[in-house]
Amino acid sequence: MENKSTDKNYFYFINRSYYISCLLSERLDELNEPHISNDLKNHLNEAVIKLRSQGNVLLDLIVRLGETDSANLANSSVDFLESKFENILQPGFGFQLIYLYDYLFLADCMMAETRRLSGFLLPHVSTDAADLNNLYDSSILHPTINFLKTQFQSTLVS
Repeated sequence: MENKSTDKNYFYFINRSYYISCLLSERLDELNEPHISNDLKNHLNEAVIKLRSQGNVLLDLIVRLGETDSANLANSSVDFLESKFENILQPGFGFQLIYLYDYLFLADCMMAETRRLSGFLLPHVSTDAADLNNLYDSSILHPTINFLKTQFQSTLVS
């Protein structure tokens, strides 16, 4: 049961995850704020490496789908995340790490959604280029998210 509309919807989610991966790898690489500990920087650097690899996998999938990546299709998600990233860079309030947590958590949710929805869409996609295992690996952002969560919890206890 192949359907061109389903193909386009599938492509939309793959494309969105591709652009989110690219955005995150660029933005996280830019974070060199004095309030960021070396441990957090190490987590961010590891995430950047994995996000770049994830971006390459997604771009390859886009090509195998016979499509061309489209920034226009991902604009609303990317713009939303960009507005969240701006909060991280705001000096003075001491909430930068909470904003970073929020930013990473939201991006993680968007990319994980691609994998979840693909499970519904894949049986109806007209190509065999899809591989659910390559759509999103939650181990990319979860170590950093969990590290931040632990930092918050230890700050609240002390």
